[in-house]
Amino acid sequence: MAFVSVTRLRVRRWRFLSQFLIQSIRVARQAQHAAGNIAVSILRDADRAFWTRTVWRDEAAMRAFMQSGVHCRIMARLPEWCDEAAPVHVRRLRAKPCK
Repeated sequence: MAFVSVTRLRVRRWRFLSQFLIQSIRVARQAQHAAGNIAVSILRDADRAFWTRTVWRDEAAMRAFMQSGVHCRIMARLPEWCDEAAPVHVRRLRAKPCK
């Protein structure tokens, strides 16, 4: 059963955008190499908003990633850089064939 994490982040001010982008790239690279990671995506939206999507083997793999490395260190900066941060987690069950 895959575990999907989607987050929408909105950068508070233009002056924080370059730091946010650099660190987002570093976190994406960390996620790509993390144990249990299946996929990583970052998408730009309007008005300095960004979406992240990661797919994990299970919730434990995602939590281990969250609590380590670059991701763990920059989480403390989010209240300074972002005025919105909305995460959603979904457990993706394998679909049964239709009859």
